[in-house]
This record gives sequence, C-alpha cells and structure tokens, in this order.
Amino acid sequence: MNAKLMALQNKITSNRLLEAIIMQLNKDFYLANVNISFSKKLTLIQLYEKLENKILDLFKNEYDTYLNLIYRIDVSENKLKKLKVNDIEQVIKTVTLLVLEREFQKILLRSKFQ
Repeated sequence: MNAKLMALQNKITSNRLLEAIIMQLNKDFYLANVNISFSKKLTLIQLYEKLENKILDLFKNEYDTYLNLIYRIDVSENKLKKLKVNDIEQVIKTVTLLVLEREFQKILLRSKFQ
C-alpha cells in the first residue's frame, strides 16, 4: 500500500467515514450511469481495488463514461493535468486515489456543516 493511501486510510478511519464514502461513491456512480455498487462491508483496500478495476475498465472501454464520472465526482482538473501518461496502470492508480480523496473531502465537509 502506498503512503498516500495509508494516510487517507488513517483519516477515514479516525473520522469513521468509510461507509459514508462508499455510499457517496455508489450515488456518484449511479448518477454517472455506471452500473456498479460497492458493498458497505468493504475495507478501504478492497474498495480501492474494486474502484481501480472499474476505473481502468471505463478508461479502456467507455472513455466518455469515465470522463463523465470524473466530472461528476469533481476530481481536480489541475491534478489530472499533472499526471504523466507514460504508464496507464500508474495513471489509473493515481486517479483512483484522487477519486477516494475527493469523496472523502465531500463527506468531511458535509459532516462539518450539518
């Protein structure tokens, strides 16, 4: 597990937000017309792996849907532009982490302003 994923796991665990993140992912995937549902019983690592596989599949086979999903989740365009596209697998790993980080931010902000 890379350092950024470990740091995110610590933040999510300390705030007890994994289930909320999974629910938000399910909502965003549904709104982007992507047919997948993540179980609330997944660990962060399991979620990361399933999410990475789905993002890779969308990137390779349904690029417009991939773009729609990234837009729906509101992943930072600046961060995406900084990615070097030499290795597609590394790009997908980074995009997956960016998606999880963005969903975490949305849930954290929502919980602070309720």
